[in-house]
Amino acid sequence: MTTTPQPIRQSLLLFAFDYADQRGQQLAFTRPIHMFSRSASELCGSVADQSTMRVNCHSQPAGLAPSDVLDIENLAQSLGGGTIYSSPMWLRCWWKHFAPRGTELIVHRLYAGGQLAGVVPLMEHGGWLRQWTAPRNAQSLIVDIMFDPGSLHAWHGLLETFARSAQLLEIGPLPASSPASLGLTRAAEQQRLKHAVSRTTPLALLDLTIGWKTYRSNLSRNLLGNTERVQRRLAALGSVDFQEYTGGPELPALLTECFELEARTWKGAEHSAILSDAATLGFYTDLSLEAAAVGALSLYTLRLNGRLIAFDLCLRRGQWIHDLKFSYEPDMARYAPCNVLRYLFLKREMEAPRARWYELGMQCDWKARWTTSAPLETIRVYSNRLPAQVAWLSGPALRRQLKRIPVLRRTVETVRQFRTRTRLLRRAALKHSLNADHTEKTMSAP
Repeated sequence: MTTTPQPIRQSLLLFAFDYADQRGQQLAFTRPIHMFSRSASELCGSVADQSTMRVNCHSQPAGLAPSDVLDIENLAQSLGGGTIYSSPMWLRCWWKHFAPRGTELIVHRLYAGGQLAGVVPLMEHGGWLRQWTAPRNAQSLIVDIMFDPGSLHAWHGLLETFARSAQLLEIGPLPASSPASLGLTRAAEQQRLKHAVSRTTPLALLDLTIGWKTYRSNLSRNLLGNTERVQRRLAALGSVDFQEYTGGPELPALLTECFELEARTWKGAEHSAILSDAATLGFYTDLSLEAAAVGALSLYTLRLNGRLIAFDLCLRRGQWIHDLKFSYEPDMARYAPCNVLRYLFLKREMEAPRARWYELGMQCDWKARWTTSAPLETIRVYSNRLPAQVAWLSGPALRRQLKRIPVLRRTVETVRQFRTRTRLLRRAALKHSLNADHTEKTMSAP
């Protein structure tokens, strides 16, 4: 009988995960990951510490300046690394392709005791409610801020600057109860600023150091059996080749091949594939090429008799592997090639770990069969100006009161479930239609 591993504690930059002992009920990879569990008072320091704070900020219409890149990299090195979402490479490519027109990047340097404590890049939006938000969209799943956990009282300096310049500050999704999250909320409380903390869809995460033998033995019996069975069926059809590409002259052509494969799936039909949008295509192409140049790219492919049937685009940074994009050939859906690819990839990574954390994007039902969940939250801080107070009263304050009405709360939940179920059914029907079309074309081909 397999026993539960002892509690694991590890702090990596803004992320700190605590695997609590569940008395043998679940193994580490299947139970929820609770992020930084220390209290705000332990992390944020006292109000007296604020005398050593200062904030230096500057606008960058073209994105990060060379000095910003240097500061972020130096801070990351001193803190032991970070995720790809805090790297200058990611921010540079994101800003190049997704920056809203007319928006400047305001880079805040937060100092405590004369030392650089954090670098916080924010975008400023105009309109009746002036907002500062972290640069993100559908391609940036989380916000990772380079910040020294020992100097979290420096957030006071940022909020003082914010209160003079804008009405709404929105940062997230952040790891729930992380140093950045606790530091920002504690500073807002001490400055008596209205703020709201909302939980978002959790992150799908897996600890790669638990070992392949332990992980495999505790996968769902159906998932494991089905994956190994279709792997044998693929092998019976011919030569199955699993490869990892980290760069080389063939990379541009390989990226094109992968993106074209994705466009043939339901994502292409829904216009959500990489090739469906020029900015998204430019972002992933530039990001992959830059990552390959610094040894951060891992592009996994699965081929059957030389034909690409699945790919998985991952980036590495420090102790992290980020799974950004994956797809499969629609007419091979009955062989679950993405499951086979992920099975082979995780087996390789756990038998010879090169990183600790594997991130698979926002959690959903099928991802929960491979990973566990790490909670995320978005923080909104409102200034004391009139537009901000109106936004607070008509937003978080109103929602809080409406949630106290049981009938309304149940109605909203029912509508949400209906919309989610409808979207999933529509997507399943689209997948079935595409797979049937591809199968028919394959069978009718000479």
